[in-house]
Amino acid sequence: MYRIFNQKYPEAKQFRFKPLANVEELEALFGGVLATGSKNWSSGGVIASGAEESSTHSTSMPSETSISLEEDEDLPRNTNDEAEGSKKKQKKGKKEQTQEEMNRIVNVLENFEGPSVKECMKILKRLLTYEDPLYYVAINAFCKKKEYREVWMEMESDEERMRWIQSLRK
Repeated sequence: MYRIFNQKYPEAKQFRFKPLANVEELEALFGGVLATGSKNWSSGGVIASGAEESSTHSTSMPSETSISLEEDEDLPRNTNDEAEGSKKKQKKGKKEQTQEEMNRIVNVLENFEGPSVKECMKILKRLLTYEDPLYYVAINAFCKKKEYREVWMEMESDEERMRWIQSLRK
């Protein structure tokens, strides 16, 4: 299976044993994003029964962004003006979709203002090792909100930082 994939995508070979260099950034950007609808992809690769008939399938999970991959259902179907009407609807749909995507990107970028995860990690590595479960509690906090990173960087002592991490665990 991997051989076939490797032949089709030879540039992916480098990632088999070596992870991506920007995993933290990718996780922060796309960690809570779900694709829904009949055009989504899942590792199972099997279409659920009844999925073809339904117009939109939405998985409502807390703190995750859902992106529908369905085509615009408002497009005219059987009229003489179908081509012209279709173009107008698609243009409007694309504008709205682009605006939604821009809003999502702005929200992500706003979350990245302030101290970076890397800056916070520098201090964290001084206090804890990866063997300590609190290490991962802190990393999760840094990736979730810029306010957590700001609070972390503003703390005056390591003792204060350790107590804050412990409070996150509760």
